[in-house]
Amino acid sequence: MNIYNIKLNSNIINRIFMLLFVTLSFVNSTGLLLFLFFIIVSSIQGSNESIKSIVIVTLRSVINPELAPSMSQYEYLKWIVLFTCAAILVKNYFKIKDRSPLNKFIIPIMYYLIYSSVSSFLFSTLPLVALMKIFSYGFVFIGILIGVYKTSPKLDWIAWLHRIFSPIVLGSIVLYILGLGYHPTNLRLFRGVINHPNILGTTMVLFIALNMTILQLKDYKSPFIYHLFIVLSFIIIWWSKARTSFIAASILIIIYLFLININLLKKVFIINLFLIVVISILFSYPEITELLYDFLSKGTGGLLDSVTASRGNQIGNLINNFKSNPLFGTGFAVPVLTNRSFVISTEYIVEPGNLFFAVLGYGGIVGGIIFSFFFLNILWKKWEYFKVWIFLPLATVLVSMGEMVFFSTNNMGPILYLYLAIYVFYDLKYNEKNT
Repeated sequence: MNIYNIKLNSNIINRIFMLLFVTLSFVNSTGLLLFLFFIIVSSIQGSNESIKSIVIVTLRSVINPELAPSMSQYEYLKWIVLFTCAAILVKNYFKIKDRSPLNKFIIPIMYYLIYSSVSSFLFSTLPLVALMKIFSYGFVFIGILIGVYKTSPKLDWIAWLHRIFSPIVLGSIVLYILGLGYHPTNLRLFRGVINHPNILGTTMVLFIALNMTILQLKDYKSPFIYHLFIVLSFIIIWWSKARTSFIAASILIIIYLFLININLLKKVFIINLFLIVVISILFSYPEITELLYDFLSKGTGGLLDSVTASRGNQIGNLINNFKSNPLFGTGFAVPVLTNRSFVISTEYIVEPGNLFFAVLGYGGIVGGIIFSFFFLNILWKKWEYFKVWIFLPLATVLVSMGEMVFFSTNNMGPILYLYLAIYVFYDLKYNEKNT
């Protein structure tokens, strides 16, 4: 009993110190620096703390700079934190006795990483930069997979993530009520506690998927709070005018209505009622249709012009890259230069804006096939329980259709990797009547 009490006290102390240093990071640059050093020390404690550190640093790095000092001034230290945590997680791989279930997912990912490395070295105009990006993506992704596999029997990652995301929702609502949290260059776009409206939208989609998973698992005392969070998150997406997130959230909600754990008669009634209400509103109130059009065009007055302006150039570049080498691509997450260079730099930023075109542009048809194999391998893991777990991997794909975050370890990528790891390795917490 004393041992458990000591462990409990240790966990409480860790939480208190984490809260203290996170708070300090909002005060000034010195507090932010102390926070990053504390995160490194905290991650050494084991897999649990390493994964938590990755998530907390990732979310702290996208906090609205009007609320807290920007992480950009300590960018290299942030990378040290991420790689330190990933190294600790990967090291624990050799402490796992039964590695065969884990290897089923790591090996296909390794195939994709090896292929991407070879094709980038041979065909990219910035081969060393591409190799750096492949390493940062693969190392953190594999580390998180190993960490969740090792810790999921002991730690409820879904509940922990819910506690982490909830303040973002509540804080953003408070800022909206106070008339704060708008983008400085476009006051029509709301970004809440996050640094950009699109990233706020992405965060809300991920939170919606998390709440839906909890509801499908029936892992709650009352479903009301989780349905409320879904509604609030969707409202925040509307405020942000993040189109990709709006479409992604709408798709998740529609699928949820079809898969919800209620009897068939109630389900048919709810779906029909939902459709009737939506159609009636659209036809009865033309201003609602105009408002939706204004949302999709972000107030520019031209829907097509707005869409092509924000994504057309990005996707066009990827298509051109694919055409120049359709079989093997032009390198992982790097631009195509006139002359080949072996420079090592972090200045070459690529924002492809679409996961599908990115995979083809990076690795060509061969890379697309290998990536599809490893991703479908992940999806197949819980296909038997599709209606319960599908929201987690689906959300990672949907947000990556307009915001290229999947391969971006420097952005929200680690959160997506955690979602996929939970989907693959999280123990089922419901009985047969839920299936």
